[in-house]
Amino acid sequence: DEEEEKEGEEEEEENKNEDENEDEDDRGVGATPRAKRLCGSEPLQNHRRTVRVLRAAVGEKYEAAVSNGDVAGLSRLTPLLGMLDMADAGVALYLRYSREALRKEMDEEPEASSSGEGWAEAVEEEAERMTARGEGEGLSRAAVRRRAEEALR
Repeated sequence: DEEEEKEGEEEEEENKNEDENEDEDDRGVGATPRAKRLCGSEPLQNHRRTVRVLRAAVGEKYEAAVSNGDVAGLSRLTPLLGMLDMADAGVALYLRYSREALRKEMDEEPEASSSGEGWAEAVEEEAERMTARGEGEGLSRAAVRRRAEEALR
């Protein structure tokens, strides 16, 4: 009786260790380890394949939305990133989108100097001059840039 109980505990421990070492894709299955064992390998393989294809498709669409500046597309796809364990990739792409949108916005500002330099460069130069004059003391870099923009307008 004790021997059977001990064997059962050992088997449970082995199964637990196997479950912890499962493929990363199996974690999102949403089934207990016992259910996974009962269903067999074919459904798990199908699930892995489906997740791979879905991740690729969502990733491509998200990247296209970033490239095209499609805010509506980004809004639709962003919730899916967390569900597909793609949050890190989504953050990187969204930051790229934000950077490109800001760069585009900064480049569309009227040129601020007669030498043909762009708005962003002129703001940066003015911020450096303000800092050198001590006008930015105690302010963050962003606050100094905002004041430089105001001074140039």
